[in-house]
Amino acid sequence: ENTVPDPRVWVGYDGANGYTVLRLAGATGAIEDQVVIPDVGGRPYGGAVNKDGDFWMGVRGGPLVFIDAETLQFETFVVPNTTYGMGVDKHGDPWIVTYQGGAGKDHIHRFNSQTKQFIDAGGTGGYYRGMQIDREDRVWVA
Repeated sequence: ENTVPDPRVWVGYDGANGYTVLRLAGATGAIEDQVVIPDVGGRPYGGAVNKDGDFWMGVRGGPLVFIDAETLQFETFVVPNTTYGMGVDKHGDPWIVTYQGGAGKDHIHRFNSQTKQFIDAGGTGGYYRGMQIDREDRVWVA
């Protein structure tokens, strides 16, 4: 269930001096907010919004990024291995799949947003890429 009235769209891209993240009006596409994150390596590679409208962005070859929807302040978190796919569960915690060279090396991780720690959820048998979390809080990985 969408708890944010007049939902907006977040877009992140690699800019000249880091990542640029825009928040757009969902109805018109007009730019409402802009956040510039200094270059810390990698490139934006996926994102998801929690129920409060905060934005989590996965960066391939870089950190996990959190942007607070109210203050637009951001935090970055070092990821174990290279982020590929991601989603956010109903508790607001991001999940990521990390690409480290294929079967036996790729992993699924949940980031506990309270303790700010990654928890290895296992999954060493595949070549993991995309991820989605459904309404039943089940994590689906391609």
